Amino acid sequence: MPSMVKVPLWTLRKSDMPAVSKKQQRFFGMVRAAQKGEMENPSSEVSKAASSMSKSSVKKFAKTKHKGLPEKKSLKEFLANADRYR
Repeated sequence: MPSMVKVPLWTLRKSDMPAVSKKQQRFFGMVRAAQKGEMENPSSEVSKAASSMSKSSVKKFAKTKHKGLPEKKSLKEFLANADRYR
């Protein structure tokens, strides 16, 4: 099982925003699998995200292509580019 990624809730405010890192995209791939019932024993973070988000929002994050995304985006980098996503 892949390592779990903690995604701060402030990254989920804009539902039409694509994933900003590979780790975030992978996390939402796991959330999508949990929503579809394809994942056995999801972690509490995955379960919480799966129950609190719409399937369409999760799909938008999960379908983001990896090409050009950093492995992990730091808070400082995200905040510097936050205006792009408003």
